Amino acid sequence: MILQKSVKLLVSLEKEDYVTFTSDVQKLSTNDQDDLVCDLLTLLGGSFTTNASSDLENALETVCMISSPECRIFPMIDQAIDSKYESLTRILLQYISKDFKVLAQNVQERIQWDVVVNADREIVKEMKEIEQEKNDDGQLYASIDQRLMHWFTFCDLIHSTYCMRESVINRSLSPSSPFLTYLNRIHPLHPIVVAHSMQPFVFSPQYAVSELADGLVHYLSRKNVLRQCDYVVTLVNTMNFMGGLLKNEDSRIKLPQMEKVLVALLPILTDYNIGEERKKSVFSFQSLILSFHSTYQPLLLKRLVRLIKDHTVKVDAEAQILSFIVDLYRQQFVVKGHVNEDYSLCLSEFWSTIFIKYEDCSQASMFYQSLFLLAGLQARICHRLDLLKNVQVKVLTPLQQQLSDYLQLRKLQEKTDIERANIDLSFIPPIADDSLIRLQMSHRVMNDTFQLIHQALIKHK
Repeated sequence: MILQKSVKLLVSLEKEDYVTFTSDVQKLSTNDQDDLVCDLLTLLGGSFTTNASSDLENALETVCMISSPECRIFPMIDQAIDSKYESLTRILLQYISKDFKVLAQNVQERIQWDVVVNADREIVKEMKEIEQEKNDDGQLYASIDQRLMHWFTFCDLIHSTYCMRESVINRSLSPSSPFLTYLNRIHPLHPIVVAHSMQPFVFSPQYAVSELADGLVHYLSRKNVLRQCDYVVTLVNTMNFMGGLLKNEDSRIKLPQMEKVLVALLPILTDYNIGEERKKSVFSFQSLILSFHSTYQPLLLKRLVRLIKDHTVKVDAEAQILSFIVDLYRQQFVVKGHVNEDYSLCLSEFWSTIFIKYEDCSQASMFYQSLFLLAGLQARICHRLDLLKNVQVKVLTPLQQQLSDYLQLRKLQEKTDIERANIDLSFIPPIADDSLIRLQMSHRVMNDTFQLIHQALIKHK
């Protein structure tokens, strides 16, 4: 009986009649489902192509729901590890995630271990096949990166809830890992290789930085890289390694390449609340810029501002990124009580480049505050007062007017809401947010800055 049913299902698959196939699967008894689920998943997985039909996807989802989680999860995992198609991977991971949560702990631990071992083996096998068929290094690089991202996504899915993620990932990416050993042979300067202590010291610093820069830009181009803890660890280690190489080299010839790297890394600066690893990545980004000779640091910062200002580079939380750049410029402008001449020489151009006025003051308040702090430092040390006087008129005064008007408007709106709430009991005033506090803080810094500028100009009349 089961043989007849199997043949009928196979005929439907061969005809690509996935609607009939789905209907017949749903009619199977529980025992038949348990017996056939592994073969059905294998057959359906082999039917997927780049452009899979919705009927095929529905058929796969139906098979992923038959039988028990214990029976179906292992063949689903095998298919997911071997999958080369986004739609197949997406559906399998969705149902693996659901099943994994209801499994017994000993089964979960077995899966966690098997996934690491099998994924490592399968990726190495596929990379060897790709290498034999490749037409160019770019094709091989893209394929390796795609499989690596798939692997990490899969591991993250089954470990994120169970506190084993770090240990399993680290174990699977140990220097003895077949995957890393193979990747180190064909791409010794891949960020993953560098990040896991397989640093390629046999290369010259100039060549290593050049290759790492290209590799890091490619690595960062992958979707959601900066949202994953494991990727952030890779970025931190790679940036630190690159910084060490740059400190020992004349970095002028690497400026164009490094500009691309820094632009690709800018999203790191848009969220400080991801955790300690994210904070380390922000610090490493700063250290990478400071690895350049002091002559080139302000030029790089100014260049980043120009790219953002001209919308050559589109980033989220633009004002937040600019605030970071201005703060870094200010921190390096005066070091241990002494003015950094390289930063001083670029100060006029930096001020002319950095002046950006946003319509929404609440979103730009931290950026405005950074500008006031930079001007305040310049006034405190009485440095280039002619420039500072010009900055006060052309940059700070327009911002002062905008910030004061906006803050007054916010206070007036708050007062109006309170008065309305006292009259209309059904009206609930909007909940106060942090933006008002930031605005008030920026306003205080602004007043302090204007006072410092006034004192400096009076003192040196």
